[in-house]
Amino acid sequence: MGSKKVTIGYIYYMGIHMGIARGPLDEINRITVGDKTAWSGSITGNTKIHINQPGLFGGDKKEGGINGYFYSLFGAPDQGVLGVLKNMLGGLVPAFRGVTTAFYDGEVCAMNPYPKAWAFRVRRTNNGWHGGQTWYPAKAAIWLEDGSIKAMNPAHILYQLYTDPAFGRGLPTARLDDASFKAAADTLAAEGFGLCIAWSRQDTIAAFAQMIVDHICATIYASQKTGLLTLKLIRDDYDIDTLPHFDADSGLLGIDEDESVAAADMTNEIVVKYTSPSDGKDRAVRVKNNAAIMSAGAVISQTREFPGIPTAALALRVAARELKSTASGVKRLKLRLDRRGAGLLPGDVFIISDAARGIGRLVLRATRRETGEGTDGTITVEAVQDMFGMPETHYVGVEPPGYVPPDVTPYPVTRQRTVESPYRFLAQLSDTAARALDVYSGFLTAIAAAPSPLSYGFDVWSKTGANAYALASTEQGAFCAVGELETAITPTQTSVTLVNPDDATGLFADFAPGGAALLGDEIVRVSTLSVNEAPAADPDDPPVVTVTLTLARGCADTVPTAHAAGTLCWLIEDCGGADEQEYISGATVSAKLLTVTPGGTLDINAAPASDLAITGRAGRPYPPGNFRVNGIAYPTAITGAMTISWSHRDRLTQADLLVDTTTGNIGPEPGTTYTLKLYDETGALARTETGLTGTSYEWETEDVDSGTAGDTALLHLDGDYTDDSGSVWTPGSGGVAFSASGKFGGCLDVKTTEYAYLRRTADTLRRSDFTIEGWVNVPTATVGVAVLYARTAGNLWGGEALLICPARGSGEGYLLKVSLYPYGADRVDFLNSGVNIVGSGWRHLALTRESDLWTLWLDGVAVASRTFVCDFTSGGYYDYVGASDLGNGRQCLTQIDEFRFTRGIARYTTNFTPPTAPATLQPRTLNTQARITLESVRDGLTSLQQHDWTVTRP
Repeated sequence: MGSKKVTIGYIYYMGIHMGIARGPLDEINRITVGDKTAWSGSITGNTKIHINQPGLFGGDKKEGGINGYFYSLFGAPDQGVLGVLKNMLGGLVPAFRGVTTAFYDGEVCAMNPYPKAWAFRVRRTNNGWHGGQTWYPAKAAIWLEDGSIKAMNPAHILYQLYTDPAFGRGLPTARLDDASFKAAADTLAAEGFGLCIAWSRQDTIAAFAQMIVDHICATIYASQKTGLLTLKLIRDDYDIDTLPHFDADSGLLGIDEDESVAAADMTNEIVVKYTSPSDGKDRAVRVKNNAAIMSAGAVISQTREFPGIPTAALALRVAARELKSTASGVKRLKLRLDRRGAGLLPGDVFIISDAARGIGRLVLRATRRETGEGTDGTITVEAVQDMFGMPETHYVGVEPPGYVPPDVTPYPVTRQRTVESPYRFLAQLSDTAARALDVYSGFLTAIAAAPSPLSYGFDVWSKTGANAYALASTEQGAFCAVGELETAITPTQTSVTLVNPDDATGLFADFAPGGAALLGDEIVRVSTLSVNEAPAADPDDPPVVTVTLTLARGCADTVPTAHAAGTLCWLIEDCGGADEQEYISGATVSAKLLTVTPGGTLDINAAPASDLAITGRAGRPYPPGNFRVNGIAYPTAITGAMTISWSHRDRLTQADLLVDTTTGNIGPEPGTTYTLKLYDETGALARTETGLTGTSYEWETEDVDSGTAGDTALLHLDGDYTDDSGSVWTPGSGGVAFSASGKFGGCLDVKTTEYAYLRRTADTLRRSDFTIEGWVNVPTATVGVAVLYARTAGNLWGGEALLICPARGSGEGYLLKVSLYPYGADRVDFLNSGVNIVGSGWRHLALTRESDLWTLWLDGVAVASRTFVCDFTSGGYYDYVGASDLGNGRQCLTQIDEFRFTRGIARYTTNFTPPTAPATLQPRTLNTQARITLESVRDGLTSLQQHDWTVTRP
């Protein structure tokens, strides 16, 4: 695709006034332009229709089509002047009454300045009669081919030909033997003998009348009895016992000529040519006399033309009639009768007998009669042996033609979809224009599979809301090849097999590697492609075709995902159709795809609609590529701590390149950050990280964030500070000392003159449930700060803290309390037990938080509680066990044993019995299952797709 439009031709528009026939007609039911059907239906009067076939001759890239308004003018006596025709012609314009015409205004062709010829299929049986009154209307029309062909009764053709003063002889109707014409009309209607023929008056009335008479095997003559013009059909419609009989005793004076056709000269094959009204083309049938062929030793054929016969069935019956008339031994006689033969008229049947010639009873049909002059009463009759009965049926079928014309019907598209154009599609047209596009707008792209082999494109029509559909682009859409995934695939799988390929136009074999495909909603690059054929299980069935592809996954603005079996894979490179209208984000566009074939363009009412919501796809940042968890692309299971990594992407730099997900960093596009969301094993959102600019993230606080209960610290303090949970503690600046006389074994012994404590880096509080517990022994009243636990950044007055201590300072007594320093707020003397624990021996202390309920426990009894909302910040803080080095000489003479910090649960919610033995570690576990989502953000816009993956831990 290029970025510059080049004029390669023009579309031509014309106003055309066309004469069709003498009018008014009964109906116009087809309009053909250049041998292609532009319109079909039924027009029975003056009307206006829209012919919408812009692709009739191949569309704008070939020879255009027909797209405009057609006005029918049937030529009634009261027809007025057509305004648009008057405007085109100018001046004094007639109403064109008495003749059926048509006016067309619109596109007639493209690329070729020579318009194609127009033709019309019309019907007339009841309209256009002189005086507006149809003669014998009940039998005027004869329907053939199960009602698809409306033919005219030949008796009516002859009647109108002889009586119409405008184009016929103009005889008064009283000059015609009405009864004979009606009798012929009845017989012809019963025989289904209708004709479809046009008379252009290039020959005489007599010649045209004789052609009709020859079609129906009849005679027309002026009766010497009545003086009326009489129509008589030559049919086997007589009773032989009632026929006049002439012999030597009853009027036969003599036989002057006696001729018979010899077998060797007899025609034994008749070919009848007729014209099909469905397409105006000449066709032929043939009938043979096999016995005569064997007798003659050769085929003696004659071709007879009957252009008014409309069907093969009627043509075969006529051919059988003509062949019968040429049978061997048919006699042709010229004989003389006395006045008893005066009643014979042309077409009459009679019998003769002549013993001298060996003629017993010979049935003859008079063809010509002459009377003598003056006193001569001799009647001279020319006759032929009667063989002219019209067969009602025939015993041969119509041989089907060897050539079957291709199906050029424009069928609706069954496999189709609409997508919003990604930036890559627009950059293929013009990267500069794509960069300048409003990030909140978008375009529609349609993709479709050809519904038939001769479907060579489609037009996109679209609309929004209640608007009417309109042509969306002057460019005709190109069909794509499509197939179904044989089996389900993972996000990392690159080799796939497609089954049930829909490829009416052979695009799979022609597809160039490196092009784009659309797999579900994922854009992929096709690295290799092969089309495979295997024999079907049934030898009579066509081979089974499959397509094998090697794909590069997650290209452009998409990410790799798992796809189920049956997912459609479209080969979209250089395919599809565009809507040139720019839509604002939030709009819903409805589109219809109209198939274009050599036979025309699909009617818009027959096309299914497809709706698309515009989201501003082309302006969104690309999602990151190369998604990995613990260094593995889309793993199903991991062990240990979790690290997520990815690569930068940049839609502007990538432009029309098909960069797959495995490629390293590109960009990122200026202003791009990443949003990472982590969900715990229950499906709850555990952590959200926004504004990330790097390419990796380690979930260091997974155990804390996920809320899975367990011990994060357990110190027995039996001579060392080993933590059963694995946490690393360091002694304070004054060192640490241990005593062997703890509650259970040894204990931490905080000296009076030292800042003795243990410290670890931790992020244990935040806003979660927890339990802090242990045994303390405060033998002497001191000005202490932290008896059991403290959380601080190292400066009590400079950051948040949580202190569990027996006293705040000198003069404040020695009551057990909890002090809280929320971040950025003043100290809260949070929980005050009112109990002095100095000198009371080993006491069990516990602090629990259950949601926002804080409780202080002493020896298993709740001594203070409070509901308080408090969020602790994360990072940069420490856990302390023992006195803290906060200055001001605040040392604490204390012994501590069995310190435990449990994250994720308030162990105690009612009074309890303190432990009677050392605790056993109940370790916290990482999530057994965790879901990860990762997306890009820029200027408040998120990427169209995000990585969304779930991993498990065995």
